[in-house]
Amino acid sequence: LFEHQSTADKWMMLRMAGYMVRIWDDHLKKNPGCEKLPVVIPVLLSQVEGGWRVERSLSDLMDLTADLKPVLSRYVPDFAVEIEDLGKVGGEELERRNLIAHAKLALLLMRYARETENIVELLGRWAAQIPEAFGESLSSTFVWYVLYAYSQVDVSGLKKFVGDAAPKWEGAVMTGAEQLIQEGLRKGRQEGRQEGRQEGRQEGRHEGLLD
Repeated sequence: LFEHQSTADKWMMLRMAGYMVRIWDDHLKKNPGCEKLPVVIPVLLSQVEGGWRVERSLSDLMDLTADLKPVLSRYVPDFAVEIEDLGKVGGEELERRNLIAHAKLALLLMRYARETENIVELLGRWAAQIPEAFGESLSSTFVWYVLYAYSQVDVSGLKKFVGDAAPKWEGAVMTGAEQLIQEGLRKGRQEGRQEGRQEGRQEGRHEGLLD
């Protein structure tokens, strides 16, 4: 079970418990003759600024005083959650991890998304992590995340960097940028129409009061 959080949620452990129960229910429906349930390992990828500071287990949510916990803990369901806390992991530590290239780059991009807009400079340090082995299938995902998460990114600089590090991706940069521009224009038109409708209703109500 894998979950991603960019904001802290006090009730995240309860949500995880619900997801696990759904997985087991679904398993029973698909395997009516089974006698055991599969083990579910819950993993939480936290992108929360400053780190994950709320409850880290289901039992932490229970209303148990220190004196009652030893007595009642045997009746309280609980489980451990593996939390990858990007808010507390240094970028250099991530760079040293023995991970496949695109997984490491994804974590690095998420790690720095809240701290810097100069993503092109950072990408220069990670050029070795963007080999041809990524393939064109991942290029659009990579580019879209950079353009969305790093809103002030220098598109021309990104295009040049990608052109040098992974030439096959160069087209994805401009395609992604053009699509974002179109999305912005579409959103702007929608918001404009919505504001126009609201102003029209307000003016109508105002005129009705004056009549």
